Amino acid sequence: MVSELNRKLEGLRHEKPKNYEVFSFSAATARSNVEVAAAGDSISIEHYPSASPFFIRLNEPGNDLIDLSRLRRIDFPFYRFFLTNVAGNGNIVLNIGRGLRLESEGIGLEELAVRLGSIDNFDQRGQVILLDDFQYDVVNWSAVYYVSTGSFARSSEFWKSKGYSAKIATGTTVSSGVEITRRLPYPVLSNFGFEYSYASASSYGGDSFWVYKLVTKILIYDGEYSTTFEVDYFPGNPWAEEPETPILQYLNSNNVLTNLSDVVYISNTSYIFNVIKLVVDFANTKYRRIILNNTEINLSQFASYRAISSTAPQIRILIGIWAGAVAVDGTSMVWVDNVIVTHKEP
Repeated sequence: MVSELNRKLEGLRHEKPKNYEVFSFSAATARSNVEVAAAGDSISIEHYPSASPFFIRLNEPGNDLIDLSRLRRIDFPFYRFFLTNVAGNGNIVLNIGRGLRLESEGIGLEELAVRLGSIDNFDQRGQVILLDDFQYDVVNWSAVYYVSTGSFARSSEFWKSKGYSAKIATGTTVSSGVEITRRLPYPVLSNFGFEYSYASASSYGGDSFWVYKLVTKILIYDGEYSTTFEVDYFPGNPWAEEPETPILQYLNSNNVLTNLSDVVYISNTSYIFNVIKLVVDFANTKYRRIILNNTEINLSQFASYRAISSTAPQIRILIGIWAGAVAVDGTSMVWVDNVIVTHKEP
């Protein structure tokens, strides 16, 4: 056994095998099952600026074609491969590995999405099923007004990304409110997230106003029941002689808004866009967490409110504001941007 091992080691010294080799192929030359005598157990595609697709077959010329433009790496033992491509521009560089795992440098899908301009850039957990930055108006949303009529429209006054937001304004009467809603298809049951950014301020256009209450709500209808998840944020009156402590409430299983012990301060200065994200467990009809900017609060011990309902299966996401004391001709308003809906949340 020792002599056999020595023989193999001596052979390696003479052959000096390479852990990997680099092959570069130009698209200027058309190929049809051109054989490349290279053995290995992995191929990483390092460089692919070619406008013409390259195809590869491993081991035998009759095996299935593999489109290299769709891959970053192939892990499979081979003793040769065959290239096929039409004449074009550019080239492709392949790293052939032998017992050495090679990884092309890259970034995750979440990071790539952000770099390409996605609005999903705050809490990147969960799989995104809806992005809405109001570039194409607010036609997919509906608004309901309370006490007195306000307004809801796309706005270019203030925005977080891409030039537009949705401006929500109450009527001019104290205790006026407005809720905006978007409907979605009934989902595969999993942990579901609803995130958005909003900005408000204590003065606008010379009129004093303040947002008394901000509502974040998810409703799910399954054809027999409605399930409501709701978190309300009361920021406090900025005009009070003494600063008011913000209040955070959730809707409990008895349909009663209940105070949470957490105190979270959110700025309403100069139209800073704050982030709110509510995550819920549809399958078990329980809350998961609420995120307000950098503060995350665990709500997983709380059950949601359920009621009998024959409404067709669907989801509704809702944002609402209510006015506090306002001046003459004043109104409470917020600008909403970057609405993100996710599922399969942790």
